[in-house]
Amino acid sequence: MLDLGPQKDELTNEERLVELNQQMFDAEAKKKIGEEDWNKFLWRMLANNFQIKRSDPNLLPQNKAEMITFIQQFGNTAERVVSSTETFQRGPYGVVTSTVTLPAGDRFHNLKVFVKGSEPSHPDWQCVYWHVSKIL
Repeated sequence: MLDLGPQKDELTNEERLVELNQQMFDAEAKKKIGEEDWNKFLWRMLANNFQIKRSDPNLLPQNKAEMITFIQQFGNTAERVVSSTETFQRGPYGVVTSTVTLPAGDRFHNLKVFVKGSEPSHPDWQCVYWHVSKIL
């Protein structure tokens, strides 16, 4: 039998948060997440009250629909190298911090806040907040 590694239900909360962190960066680069299109993944994994504050001070915070539209129209499909990932989880709340480096050398600090079971129809973790700061 083919060993597929740990399945979603077998991961610890911290491992699942790290996995979701990477998958969200992949979706932001318009990559499929498994068999799921990037935008469907984001519609499912971003909470209805989600908000992102991008590093560009000229951009207002975006909600779930605005973020997905922004990626569709202006998305950067460059490979993102994720490093320095740290997680904190207590009860239904999780925080993931990481650094992303783009091919041009730009680096960004990312902080994501997740809530588990935030909506009755969604028992998995969902991202409620994402903050991005450019590292100078």
